[in-house]
Amino acid sequence: MTKQEFLEKLNNLLSDIPKTERDSAIQYYEEYFEEAGISDYGNIPEDMETPEVIAENIRAGLENDTSWEEGYFKKEGNKVQTVQPKGKMDTSKIILLIILAVFTSPLWGGVLLGLLGVLIGVICALLGIVIAVIAVMVSFLVVGVVVAVAGALKIVVSPIAGVTAMGVGILLFGLGLLLLLLVIWSFAVLIPAVFKGIQWLIQRIFGRRERGVNEKVL
Repeated sequence: MTKQEFLEKLNNLLSDIPKTERDSAIQYYEEYFEEAGISDYGNIPEDMETPEVIAENIRAGLENDTSWEEGYFKKEGNKVQTVQPKGKMDTSKIILLIILAVFTSPLWGGVLLGLLGVLIGVICALLGIVIAVIAVMVSFLVVGVVVAVAGALKIVVSPIAGVTAMGVGILLFGLGLLLLLLVIWSFAVLIPAVFKGIQWLIQRIFGRRERGVNEKVL
């Protein structure tokens, strides 16, 4: 079974549970497959249980008010080994996490500020480049039109100089049009791709960090 088939089947089997829980489950397994390097049409691991069994396991966890994460089934020969679902954190563990977060805040706070500074720098640099390209584009378009018109008017007096000026003007105008296409492409493709990449990076960093904390505490 491919990754895409697995996720689609699991999503259909979980159609009777709350949407937030269903989306969380699908996202969990998407990240699991992604970290394992499995593409949409790649086959899932052979030791992984069927979507039907996993869906039942998730429902059981929700009915028992426990966490289903990492509660998927694995096959070992003729036996089925189950990773038991984890219970919710008690108050003492939550307090411990809060204290740990407070005492380690200088460390992770500095890292977050540094990361934020890098992201802001990348965004400002990208916007600066786009603004510079727009300024050059406008200059080429305006100067190209002015030089071409001046050359056309000078043809009567000096044909060679007039034709040369027109050629230079048309060349500058053409370069301006090329830069215009570059600006349109930047706003339509490049800038959205950069922001999506930043969003993906943040999700990967904080997603892994959150899963790692939960695994250590639970």
